Order: sequence, then structure tokens, then C-alpha cells
Amino acid sequence: MEPAIIIHGGCHGLVNAAQRTPREACMKEAVTACMKLLKTGESSLDAVELAVSMMEDDPSFNAGKGSKLRSDGSVEVDALIMEGCDLRAGSVAAVRGIKNPVKLARLVMEKTEHVQLCGEGARKFAVSMGVPLISDNELKTPLQTSCLERHFATVEAERGCDTVGAVAIDSSGCISCASSTGGIVGMMPGRVGDVPQIGSGSYADNHIGGVTVTGTGEDIARVVLARLVLFHMEQGHSIQLSLDKALAHMKERTGSSLAGAVVISKTGDIGKAFSTEQMSWASMKGDELCWGFSHDDEHAEVTGTI
Repeated sequence: MEPAIIIHGGCHGLVNAAQRTPREACMKEAVTACMKLLKTGESSLDAVELAVSMMEDDPSFNAGKGSKLRSDGSVEVDALIMEGCDLRAGSVAAVRGIKNPVKLARLVMEKTEHVQLCGEGARKFAVSMGVPLISDNELKTPLQTSCLERHFATVEAERGCDTVGAVAIDSSGCISCASSTGGIVGMMPGRVGDVPQIGSGSYADNHIGGVTVTGTGEDIARVVLARLVLFHMEQGHSIQLSLDKALAHMKERTGSSLAGAVVISKTGDIGKAFSTEQMSWASMKGDELCWGFSHDDEHAEVTGTI
């Protein structure tokens, strides 16, 4: 199987020129680094963890360092990682003090009998695993502080609901996915969106494919969007038609069209779709690196031998 990876940096909020440059650089660097891993025979699980953790470390994204702030000004994060070989999965929800929640999610998957740990329980588990805790101030950025101030100052402020996510297939044909988010600005303490809910924000099954989504977490969870995309693929529909059907169903049943998704099929085909104006994404298969931000803004280049 030829390895492939596709990642997204969230949809919904408009990315201006100043925000685009660092996002684009990080995403291109991430897929390139992950393809190097995959081409040396490393697992898709390692690849998606690396991609998501690189975006968590970049304050341009709503994950890890750049997470949205809760109504009380603090930071809580969610993350999930899943492997399609035997449906192993791990997730963390509403956890504080964690720089790279996707790494903690993998520890939940590999070091416990559970699929999800939340809040203080997840935090205590992190300490037991030797994961360093950091303060909210180390996760806060001036941009997110100003976003929270605007949220309280404006009656109908844009809340944003970006996530980061990745899907990869390795040379053995194993598909993995991962996702991470800081939630929405001004959210209630303890709020959990779609990201850590298996089947809502992400899902991987070697018999079908892998998908990770982004958008309004509450509405995505109501229709279990990630698994819905794979359901349509399971019925024999193309990736694009499956994405279109799932997004249309979400809009019909919830009234929300704020969503996007990236997909890799069991045969290694790549797909994406988003019903918002923008979704930052990047992919790599072979030596072709592709990326984009809007429906009429896609780029491709051949990187040469990695």
C-alpha cells in the first residue's frame, strides 16, 4: 500500500492573510514530516499523532497552545486517537494543564483498559504517566484573550469552533486518525464537543477508511458525522458523494452547515469537503504535496524524493 496522509486545521472561522502564512507553513511541514515516517515503515498511528501534536504546538490553531478560552478565562482541551486495525481508541475530554492532549489520548489507548478519561481523572492519569503539567498562562495567547473579550462585548460574537485533525494510511494498509481542540470561546467549564466522542469527531476502520471532521461540535455529535461519512462509503458510494451526503444530512437535521471533513479510504484514496467558506488542509501521497484554504484555492507541488 502506498502511504498517504491528509490533515486539516479547522473550518468555520475566516483565515486572513496574516493567519494563513503560519498555518500553511505548519501544515506543509507536518505532512512532509509524517510522510517521511510513513515511507520508512512507521505506523499510521505514529504519523497522525505527530501531525496533530505539531499543530497543537503552533498557536495559529485552536488546539494545545492556541486553544480557545472558557468563560472563566481558563483552558480545557479534548483529543482523540484511533487505529482502524482493531478499532483501538483513546480520548481525553475537558482536561486542563496538558500541552499535547493527543499524546495523552494515545496513553489512554495503550496504558488503560478505557477509551476515555475526563477532567481531573485525565489530569491525574497524566501525572501518573509522567506527563508534565503546565499552567493556563502557558497555553493562552494574546489572540485568544482578545477573542474572549470580544465574545463578552458583542451580543452575537463569532464563537469559532476550529479543531485540528489527521488521517493516515501506512504501507501495511492500517488507517489511523486523530483530532484535538480547545473548544469554543466562552464555553461553560466542562463543555465537551464532538472531538473526543468516537464516531462523532473521528473514526477509523480498515474495512472502510478513516475520517476526521471539524465544525460545530454539538451539531456534529448529534448526527455522529464521522461514522456517517464512513457509513455511506460502506454502502459503495464514492468518497465525495459520501461526504456530500453526510454534510447535507447534518444541515437537514440540525440546521447547521458549519462542518468539514478529510478522508482516506481503505484503498488509499484521499478526499475532503467543507460547507463553510474556508477549511485549511494539506495532504501528501507519493511525492505530491497539496494544500488549500477555500473552495477555489488549492495548490500542489512535487517535493522530490523524501
